[in-house]
Amino acid sequence: MERTRLTSNLSLEIFGVICLPIVLYMLVSGNELNFYSKLILFIIFGLFALLLYFLLTLKTIDFDDNYVYLITNSKEEIIPIENITYIKLTMSGINGKDFWGMRYINENNEEISLSFVPKSIKATIFTLEELIKLKNPEADIENHASSLDFIRDIIKVYRIIKSKFKKGFNNKNKK
Repeated sequence: MERTRLTSNLSLEIFGVICLPIVLYMLVSGNELNFYSKLILFIIFGLFALLLYFLLTLKTIDFDDNYVYLITNSKEEIIPIENITYIKLTMSGINGKDFWGMRYINENNEEISLSFVPKSIKATIFTLEELIKLKNPEADIENHASSLDFIRDIIKVYRIIKSKFKKGFNNKNKK
């Protein structure tokens, strides 16, 4: 199978995230603003800046029968499909496009997570999911999102922190 582009081009969304705060500022700049109005405006601009940063750091993702290719401006990371441990639809989206989450094991044996926006749900993401199922049957693959995912992730982070704390505490007692 040839390399297939998985991710979507979000240049229109990036343009909107840049233009919306400018238009918002132009609408309110002629009015006398009190402290709370300025604070709310500052928070809105901060949220737009975070969203812009998130959109600009999304990686371009290609895949073929054996590998997933993560492409940034400066390099290309090649991941064997059997190293992908998780792929799931998230509850987030922009402009009618859903974000998906993916985790994989890198060459240093670390689990890395990333988010992406597929360009076409049926044509690409399901093909990748089938390849992952073939190469790694233990991978966690879910095509739905739920509000309980957030709680499950918090519990997972809590367990990781708790285990690292215990390891550190036990190492101090051994000395």
